[in-house]
Amino acid sequence: MEAGRVPVDRGAAMSADDQLRRFVINRVMCQLRLDLGEVEARFDRPSRAAIEADLRSGLDELTADGLVAFDGQVLEVTPLGQLLVRNVAMLFDSYLKKPDGSQKFSRTV
Repeated sequence: MEAGRVPVDRGAAMSADDQLRRFVINRVMCQLRLDLGEVEARFDRPSRAAIEADLRSGLDELTADGLVAFDGQVLEVTPLGQLLVRNVAMLFDSYLKKPDGSQKFSRTV
């Protein structure tokens, strides 16, 4: 700081999509709910649409397993889902989705 430089040796710049997904995953894991209206208000309509697309891709399975409830606006993690909240949050992690079908990170179960 005294030298007039930021005292950081390394870091990672977050894209707008990274910031959106950080917000969404944080809401799911910490508050056990995700309000799509809040996503749209904080980011924008295309961001909400991207999150809704992710949600549609795995909602049926999560609902059938009793992990979440979704009323079209708010996703709620159920008490059972709290035990597997990481699985719910993974739905929104774009770094897990690789075009060749391989996994970048370990499985949860």
